[in-house]
Amino acid sequence: MASWTQGVEGFDDAIDRVIARNMIDFRCSEGALSMVWDAVKPDEASDCLKLIPPLTEVEKRALSIADSVGAPPKCKIGDVTASATAVRQLYYLIKALLLCPTMPKSIIEFGGGFGCLAALAIEITGCARYTIYDLPHVGELQRQYLDNTGVNRVYDTFCPCDSELPISNYDLAISTWAFNELDIETAELYKPLIQASSHGFVAGHWIGNKSLSLDQWKDYRRDATHRSYVPYNGFTSYITEW
Repeated sequence: MASWTQGVEGFDDAIDRVIARNMIDFRCSEGALSMVWDAVKPDEASDCLKLIPPLTEVEKRALSIADSVGAPPKCKIGDVTASATAVRQLYYLIKALLLCPTMPKSIIEFGGGFGCLAALAIEITGCARYTIYDLPHVGELQRQYLDNTGVNRVYDTFCPCDSELPISNYDLAISTWAFNELDIETAELYKPLIQASSHGFVAGHWIGNKSLSLDQWKDYRRDATHRSYVPYNGFTSYITEW
């Protein structure tokens, strides 16, 4: 199988070093998450909030929970005080939830980062099952983070390299900028899971460095659609959804 981290030399070693250094204990590692918390800037978070309805108290509480570990730098946007990273992940989550007629009870995420979107989703939806597919190293990072947020323990992580992926139906599939890091062979492993999900939201419309046309996405989902959007700083992107 082609590598998940094609073109990213030393990625596994880098994750090993990060976890060994200071990410194993999120509760007392100020600045430990700087590599991920600082990826989104306050002006980007502000633009994201302009594109969604005013936040509910449940959503504000979820932001607080997502920011409760790792000592993330926070910004104040109107009456919302949160990390810019958590705000952008909440933006993606709300857009995904709008595709569902009711709150999803089961969610699958492809590429879960350090677990921020999972924490938000579990708290907001009250889902009974949340599954993340990611690299083994990152899966450990996600479990450490989610364990320390205190959200309901309805989550599990799997590696796409497992010989047999457990195929199950999900109410919602979601992925934020992960498919662009995959090779085609790995993405093909996900096809049954994508096809078994009632609704889906994928930020980006390419796999690896190959931009996929809507016709090619329809090989994964016959009901897939592409929608352009400008989330922040005038950067035009695309959502694949079903």
